[in-house]
Amino acid sequence: TDLDNWKNGDFRKYLLGDLSRATLATYFPFGSVAAAPNPNRIALSGCTGEVLTTTQLNPYTATRGTTCVYNPAQYNTILPSTERVGVLARGGFDITPTLQAFAEAGYSRNKSFQTFSPGFVNTSNTYFDKASGNVKIVAGRLSANSPYAYVFNGSPVTSNFVYTFTELGGRDTFLTNESSRVLVGLKGTTGKWDWEAGATGSKNEVTSLSLNRVSTDGLLSILANNTYNFFNRNDPANAAALNLLRINLTRAATSKLQAFDAKASTELMQMAGGPLGFAVGMETRKEDIKDRPDQQSVDGKVVGQGSVNVDGSRRNSALFAELNGNVVKNLEVQAAVRFEHYSDFGSKTVPGIGAKWTVAPEFLLRANFSKGFRAPTLPENSKSSATFFTGIVDPVSKTSYNVTGIFSGAGNLKPETSNNFNYGAVWEATKNTNFSLDFYYIKQKDIVSVDDFTFILNHPERYPGQIVRDPLTNLVQTITARFINLQSTETNGFDFEARQKISLNEYGKLTLSAVYSYVDSYKSVLAAGEDPIEGVASNLLITLPRYRGTLSALWERGDWAVRLTNRHIDSYNQTAATASTGLIASPEQQTSVGARDYQDLFVGYRGIKNLSLSLSIVNLKNTLPPYDGATTNRYAASQYDARGRYATLGAQYSFK
Repeated sequence: TDLDNWKNGDFRKYLLGDLSRATLATYFPFGSVAAAPNPNRIALSGCTGEVLTTTQLNPYTATRGTTCVYNPAQYNTILPSTERVGVLARGGFDITPTLQAFAEAGYSRNKSFQTFSPGFVNTSNTYFDKASGNVKIVAGRLSANSPYAYVFNGSPVTSNFVYTFTELGGRDTFLTNESSRVLVGLKGTTGKWDWEAGATGSKNEVTSLSLNRVSTDGLLSILANNTYNFFNRNDPANAAALNLLRINLTRAATSKLQAFDAKASTELMQMAGGPLGFAVGMETRKEDIKDRPDQQSVDGKVVGQGSVNVDGSRRNSALFAELNGNVVKNLEVQAAVRFEHYSDFGSKTVPGIGAKWTVAPEFLLRANFSKGFRAPTLPENSKSSATFFTGIVDPVSKTSYNVTGIFSGAGNLKPETSNNFNYGAVWEATKNTNFSLDFYYIKQKDIVSVDDFTFILNHPERYPGQIVRDPLTNLVQTITARFINLQSTETNGFDFEARQKISLNEYGKLTLSAVYSYVDSYKSVLAAGEDPIEGVASNLLITLPRYRGTLSALWERGDWAVRLTNRHIDSYNQTAATASTGLIASPEQQTSVGARDYQDLFVGYRGIKNLSLSLSIVNLKNTLPPYDGATTNRYAASQYDARGRYATLGAQYSFK
């Protein structure tokens, strides 16, 4: 509510723009009532919000009638309120001049609170039916014999409706995260070897309390018995019904880690350019994770509430070695290899090699090649499931609505692997001027992900049993996507940096710098077996501008330091929302999302003994993110910060 773009949600001045208002109490008549020229929507009497026409909400909509709405900004936050408390202690003890024992212990407790809009009854309300193992739907429907039925031509008629229970309060969530960790170890020198070994144990516990959800049993009861006054929210008779409707949920998750590692390093021999360094090490660890949803959620007692259930454990061990040295005077080479074994999928060995050639004192060439891998996480590679709700555009009915989505883990996944190439050069033109340019290429294979829901809907023959439709309406109820190893992702681009130092004599010194990145290509797949799709400079795969960069000027004199920075994020094509996806009602299309420049200021002072003071102002001009009609909040959260201008004061005192 403090931000201009979001406090009233009025985006009608933009392409794809609408008046962002949530439905409060509205009929959705069907049958002859909704036939032309009759309206598709009618606001319930006793509306406590705003009664607007559908064209006021969306200038391009084809629906007709009025809607009772409210402004959800009062319930939404950019960031949750958070309290963090932590303590860390570390100590060492010299057993002998070449042997030291050390220990470390840490504990943290983080609490956060976030508000969400109140629960509501929709035209179709999904819940998980434990008895059948399927997702079922409670229709938000008022029968003709209901005292709150819509009256058409003097007679009450059956109609669907949407009603938001603001009387229940916001769907607020309290989250507590407690972490503890203990480490003990030894380090020392034996002969020509420096070595270190340690054992650690850690535990992380997360609990959440979710308030004011809508009970499935309570909803079925008030609809069947007409025990809720939908025309008067403040009717005292509603109190008993609200007690039936309100349901609170508790979720708990615990993860544990026990690990031991050891490493040693030495100089093997002298080479033409200097000593050849060698390091070797090992690591072994055991991971456990248990994530338990509230039993009420598992039993389907909550309308529109997803759940996550994970129970898994595994062991893994690793061996690694590294060589580093100057083969000849101006050529430094580094080679490394790592072997990993996981109890749930097997073993993998990945190498890496790099070289740095000092062609001249002011010019250097560098190159690296390595293979990498990522083991599937326990939720991905165990018998786990996650249930949630998402919006779809149904290719059968040609309409958009919310459905239940399920991510399931079935095990037997392979690890993700990658090939990584980097080539670059550094040129120190003068003592105060230097440049660097690097090229990268990364190819990932067997990426663990799920097929795109839109792709599943458009190719149902490939996914037997993964789309469940209502036998009466033929509308989608549930879509299941399983964790699988997809094909690949390829990306390449350039990173550039330039720095210039300027002496201002008695007025200090000035450092100018520029750091830019350019993404030449980013290709990925939406479903297994499909060809890669180019996603750079668009929001089709992820929001990915082609280039971004930072220009900064740092002035230093004595105890003072002042830095002014300009951050640039380039424009990108609007490809996530097109007429074919059904996400745009406007006859005009938003073809691109504009670029933005942000200015930041930092001031530091160290003129007081042992004390450092700082002031940082981010986004000096309070510039808003560009409008992106394909996103829920109308801006790309992965690229931009919606907070606008904010300041941070810092003080650090060192006891010496």
